[in-house]
Amino acid sequence: MKVDGCSQFEWDVLLARTSPRPRVPVLVDAGANKGYTIARFMALWSGERLRSIWHDEIRKYARAQHSGHLAWNSCGSCFDCRAREPKAVGIPSQAHALELAPSNRALLRYLVNATNLTENVHVHDLAASNASLHMAFPHTAQLIGYEGNTVSSNSMAVRLRPVNATSIDNFMESERLFEVYQLTIDTEGHDAKVLEGAHEALRQRKITVLQFEFGGKWPRTETLAKTVESLGAFGYECFLLARFSPIPISGVCWLDGFGTYSW
Repeated sequence: MKVDGCSQFEWDVLLARTSPRPRVPVLVDAGANKGYTIARFMALWSGERLRSIWHDEIRKYARAQHSGHLAWNSCGSCFDCRAREPKAVGIPSQAHALELAPSNRALLRYLVNATNLTENVHVHDLAASNASLHMAFPHTAQLIGYEGNTVSSNSMAVRLRPVNATSIDNFMESERLFEVYQLTIDTEGHDAKVLEGAHEALRQRKITVLQFEFGGKWPRTETLAKTVESLGAFGYECFLLARFSPIPISGVCWLDGFGTYSW
């Protein structure tokens, strides 16, 4: 569970080396943005050497699209392009990117094609929420690689454009995903809603690893303590990813300070 912004701890490598290996590792990335989570997942499991190539292709795309914003933020807000490439496990894997912004979806599809991953990585024209419905996104979503995109249920608001949203439960059913190794959620404060939409998959332990972000954009009614307690009831152990190590926060390890964000 990601609640500390930019952790440098390689939790994904540790779990891949110590946990039972899935038959086909599947990633669902809700809020995929520039796709660095996908690139790392494919590198870890399938052995695709993507870190520098992914960044190079993002910069190439930025030049072709004359996008100063993407060129400036091509490495990602956590300098993802500088992360160490993990040693591959060597199991063919799949990834699904859920992205609400057309500009980011176009970037992701370009990257998937440029890295020859079209058979293993699928980009979906969908936002993630707690149900399957029609929503809207702001005009700022046209900025390529913008990491602050969010949705609204008010499709009549000024300068909003429509987008289809899905719950993780419904998405897994429609894609016939009987299990997901990793669900990553980075939906700019809507993570609690996305978790709500993954209730059945989590309850049935169809998701092995869950990563989400907790911060100042979370609604006041959805506390981290409540989320950790709910996940614990399903058998999940939760950790805060501090800068260099994980901190257990489930059960007796919980401290009220964990629910206070700093950004």
